[in-house]
Amino acid sequence: RDVALDQLHRCAKFGAQVTGIRRASDRPRPKSVSAIEPPERLHDLLPTADIVLLAAPQTMSTRGLIGTRELQLMRRDAVLINVSRGKLVDEGLDELEKYLERAYSAGLLFVRIVHGKGTGKMRDAVRNALKGSEYVTSFEEPKDNEGGAGVTVAKIAK
Repeated sequence: RDVALDQLHRCAKFGAQVTGIRRASDRPRPKSVSAIEPPERLHDLLPTADIVLLAAPQTMSTRGLIGTRELQLMRRDAVLINVSRGKLVDEGLDELEKYLERAYSAGLLFVRIVHGKGTGKMRDAVRNALKGSEYVTSFEEPKDNEGGAGVTVAKIAK
């Protein structure tokens, strides 16, 4: 199953205009996607997005795709959802702290951390890390229809 396409279809059902960014322009555009843009347009599109869904494989060209600059380009009330393939817990926690620092520097109000349900090991590790983070004032598990136990929403310190 393609997690990214499932999420795009859900957004489209709610009337969202979905714009995709893809290197391979020769692949067909999914029905729920209004337009496909090249990666070079990312910085033009980020300030207009309500939701940024990151579903790219981890490769040399996607590493660091969303950093401080990109977070600063996003609206303060925009949501970044990362459903890309997960990392090992230790690597993930290193990345989480860097992400929280970038979110804080960019002035974001909150972040949604999609860690998946799995065995619960990553979720527990993420929540323990959030307890000790200087960049987070609180966090919670959203309702089941918003990700439930597979997501943690963290409020970013001001």
